[in-house]
Amino acid sequence: MVRLNVSNVKKDENLLKDTFKLLDNEWEELKHLIFHDNPKNYHQKGNHPSFAIRDYLQRLNKAGRFFGVESLYPENENIWYLNSGDVYNLTIIFKNNKLYIGCVGDIIEKIG
Repeated sequence: MVRLNVSNVKKDENLLKDTFKLLDNEWEELKHLIFHDNPKNYHQKGNHPSFAIRDYLQRLNKAGRFFGVESLYPENENIWYLNSGDVYNLTIIFKNNKLYIGCVGDIIEKIG
C-alpha cells in the first residue's frame, strides 16, 4: 500500500489515471479532492466522525467512477475503501486519516 501524496501521484499520474479508467476532467477532480479536501470539511456537529469520512469518500467515489464506499467494519473499522470492482484491483484506501493506493484483498489477507 502506497500513501497518496503529491510526489507519488505526479510520478505515477498516467498509471493511476489509466488504472482508474478516468477521463482528464475526472482525474483532475479526483486529484483536487485528494489534495485540497479532507473529511474534516464534512463534519457536522453532533454527528459521529465516521459520517464525515463516509461523505468525503462518497465525493471521491463519484469523481472516480468507483462502485461505492465500503469499510472493513467491524473487524477494522478504521479502514475504508472505494470499491473498484474486485478486492485485488488497485483502489483508494482511507486508513488512520490518510489516503493510500492499494488492494483491499492484500489487507484482508494480512490481517485475516
